[in-house]
Amino acid sequence: MELKKTVCYEDFGAVGDGVTDDYDAIAKAHAYANENGLDVVTDSSKTYYIGDTGIDEKTAKPTIIIKTNVDWGKSNFIIDDTSFPSSSPAKSSLIFKVLRENPMVVYTPENDTPNGAIARINAEGGFKRDVKKLDFGLGYAAMIFVRNDEKTVYVRFGLNQNSGEPQNELVCLDKDGNVDPNTPFLLDYDKITKLTVIRIDDAPLTIKGGIFTTIPKDEFCQSYYNRGISIARSNVTVDGITYKIAKEGENGNPYTAFLDVILCANVTIQNSTFQAHKFYMKKTASGAMVGMGTYGISAHDSNNVVWKNCIQSNFYADDGVTRRRGVWDIMGSSGCKNLAYIDSTLARLDAHAGMYNAKIINSKVWTIALSGGGTLEVINSHVYCGSLIEMRSDYGSSWDGKIIVKDVTMHCDTSPTLFHCGWYNHNFGLETHIPEEIIIDGLKLTTPNDVNIFPAKYIEQISFAHLDEIDGKPNVNKTTPPKRIVIKNNKNGYKFKMPDTEFFRNTELIIED
Repeated sequence: MELKKTVCYEDFGAVGDGVTDDYDAIAKAHAYANENGLDVVTDSSKTYYIGDTGIDEKTAKPTIIIKTNVDWGKSNFIIDDTSFPSSSPAKSSLIFKVLRENPMVVYTPENDTPNGAIARINAEGGFKRDVKKLDFGLGYAAMIFVRNDEKTVYVRFGLNQNSGEPQNELVCLDKDGNVDPNTPFLLDYDKITKLTVIRIDDAPLTIKGGIFTTIPKDEFCQSYYNRGISIARSNVTVDGITYKIAKEGENGNPYTAFLDVILCANVTIQNSTFQAHKFYMKKTASGAMVGMGTYGISAHDSNNVVWKNCIQSNFYADDGVTRRRGVWDIMGSSGCKNLAYIDSTLARLDAHAGMYNAKIINSKVWTIALSGGGTLEVINSHVYCGSLIEMRSDYGSSWDGKIIVKDVTMHCDTSPTLFHCGWYNHNFGLETHIPEEIIIDGLKLTTPNDVNIFPAKYIEQISFAHLDEIDGKPNVNKTTPPKRIVIKNNKNGYKFKMPDTEFFRNTELIIED
């Protein structure tokens, strides 16, 4: 084939009639484009069908790898999840993966040299969270992902409880090994059992357009479908993608996010539209009913991920005013640093298992769910919930840092709560923190009312949090009160109810009219 400036799917046999399965042709087109450094441009009049990607009962076709710019334009893609049985490996067969140029390098004590990175760190007794430089001699900017398998953290509590995960986190280093001050270590490490080095791609890459529609199977199965797009490369812009879901039935399955950002840095998703999945329930081993978490977008162990001018198509109910019920919140994250919503309407910013620094600017959300630390800024935005911020009680209702809320409107019919929390005598594997400083500047309520800073149940629970022993049992979750809560520009004269308990006795409440 004569070398072209761009590649299209029809060059490799795609039909684009919405009926013929074009997966193999699409895979060949991207493989050729990757090998020759060519952009992929599709025909906007075409509809590409992707059905059963299984090979046999145990094997699925390889995920389509993207390493060059793509312009899907107004091309439609149908992802038909009804075309194979739920037992097929096609169910967890990711469709596209935007992949980094350089493979990750993984070091363990077994493959490290006597004078290697892990050996040197462990010989010095690990490192503290305030470490400013790690001299690995890389010579290029990189993300590093450190792990200590001998310590467990983020031991989840509640109906979805788990046994936690190994102590781990990511930081970004410059070519000389200096730790990016925006991605500091949050934990002390007694030792390192695994070190992953991920080179940050220098050249930018853009994924544009595309209208993707999932056809879900109307049946109940608790295992996840994973049939979307993964971004595993740094310096990527996703621009103008649209995700839709065909009509969902009475029964349904959980889905991993259609667009997932994982182990990379500097990713912007902009001018895009996403539909949230319907809310389905499952029964736990104890007999309790819990929701099956299904997200449209997500980020894991990544830095500087921004959603800009992104819309959730089913954010509002049919009245176009109130939040829609019966669908799962749109976003989930874990282990990320520096996330942001800008000029967006997306149901939820959700932080599982730790987050460092986040911004919500000029946006509309249902819920802000936190676990982590750093600085959270919510500026000139709307929150459609009776609680301004949900401090995730399943991870300790913990935020080790500062929260700034400025010119935010809360849409609620009842007396609102600023911070929905829960305290439990449970070992989460790490210290839990009430935000050290909280600033509420210019809060507005759609229904004027008194404002509870914390819920009554939490105030009752937290009053024992400073004790060594509770009801004859050791307190394994000691915490400390915030230093100050500042209320500014309270022009509507709302009454903010400060907890009247010994635990908050030294918390300074400052009200500036």
